[in-house]
Amino acid sequence: MSKIALQMFTMRDYTKTNEELEKTLKKLRIIGYENIQYTVPDDTDLTKLKSLTESLGMHIISSAFKVEEIKNKISRIDALKAAFGFRYIGIHSMPYSALDSAEAMKRYCDVVNEAGALTKKLGIKLLYHSHAFEFYKIDGQRAIDILEKNTDPEILTLMPDTHWIQSGGADPADYILAHADRIDFLHFKDYAIKKPQEGDKIENVKKIFAPVGRGNLDWKKIIAAAKKANTLYNIVEQDESYGEDVFECVKASYDFMKRMGADE
Repeated sequence: MSKIALQMFTMRDYTKTNEELEKTLKKLRIIGYENIQYTVPDDTDLTKLKSLTESLGMHIISSAFKVEEIKNKISRIDALKAAFGFRYIGIHSMPYSALDSAEAMKRYCDVVNEAGALTKKLGIKLLYHSHAFEFYKIDGQRAIDILEKNTDPEILTLMPDTHWIQSGGADPADYILAHADRIDFLHFKDYAIKKPQEGDKIENVKKIFAPVGRGNLDWKKIIAAAKKANTLYNIVEQDESYGEDVFECVKASYDFMKRMGADE
């Protein structure tokens, strides 16, 4: 089974109707994608969605919920597991208020542990996708580290993102290796620098998203780290394509990752 996947947030402008979703999945399958992360809308007919993905030879590897909603969504999560065999459910980012103090962070961790205890009964772990803001330090500790230390590893696994690790001031490969025992899913997102325009302040360097392999990250080192961490899925995500054809972008990412051995 392929280890390469795609986060469907990348394709959000092409999945607004069932017809668009079907067309998009067919195009992605032609590119080579077998696996997708897709936040399944509550009103989706799971039988029809399962039939569509199975007909294409595709797998939905996780959906996502707000952590505070999980206790009221257990029946839906159970139905998703029954339909797609989910072992993981993503949760939305922590509120910024959690950064107010170490105590506030620990209260947030309690909420995560409580939600995860419910999904654990279904055989499902929670996934936390970090951005840059979780690298903010509270009394000398990064918020992401407080989250890791104060949540049950049987309940929560980290889902870091290479672009956001870099943006948060850490080395992506080093971070992956240091937290390998808590990383099952890894987001592959490149970190590029936008060409400055005449009149721009030299200090105002704008970082942008790019197809994997077209930015400035050391992918040879990152992929080697992912292999050592034994990641289950290496997941392409590109938040913006800046006018480029998004299908061409995700194809470029897929082809590069295949060439570099990220599927092995």
